[in-house]
Amino acid sequence: MKNSSVDPNAPPPTEVAAIGAPPLGSAEADFGAYSVLLAIRSLAKNLRAVPGRKMVILFSSGFPLTAERQSELTATIDACNKANVAVYPVDARGLTAPTMNRGSLVRPQHRLGKGPGAVQSARLRPWRDFTRQAARVQLVGYPQRPPPGGGGGVEGEAA
Repeated sequence: MKNSSVDPNAPPPTEVAAIGAPPLGSAEADFGAYSVLLAIRSLAKNLRAVPGRKMVILFSSGFPLTAERQSELTATIDACNKANVAVYPVDARGLTAPTMNRGSLVRPQHRLGKGPGAVQSARLRPWRDFTRQAARVQLVGYPQRPPPGGGGGVEGEAA
C-alpha cells in the first residue's frame, strides 16, 4: 500500500515526480480532469447569484478530452453560460515563481538610483521605507479550529 493515496506514510506526489517516477496513470488523470470540471461547475453555480459578467482564470497544464469527459465538459460549459462566467485557461506548464527574500526586495532599490536617467531624490524614500518594513514582515498561520459542538458551525459565525 506504499503507493496508495490513502496511505498516510506515502510520499507526496511532488516527491514522486522529483525522483523520475512515471506520470499519473489514466485512472488518476481521469479523476483529476473530472475534479477540475466539477470544481469549475460548482464555482459557476456559486457565482450565479453575483450580478454581471464574471471572469475566472484557470491555471492548468490541461488534460486530453475523451469521450467520457465530453458530457462533463458540456455540463460545465452550460453551468458557466447560465451563470455568465467566462473561463480563461492559462497553460501553467513551466511557470515558476522566484523565491522572495530580503535581498530580492532590496536589490531593485539600488538599480533605481544608478545608470542613465536615474533619479536620486525624495521619490525613492517611500521605496526605502517599504523595503525596511518588508524585511521585518513575517507570515504567520494559525490552524483552523473546529466549531464547538463538532458540527459545521453556524452561518455567519466567526471561526
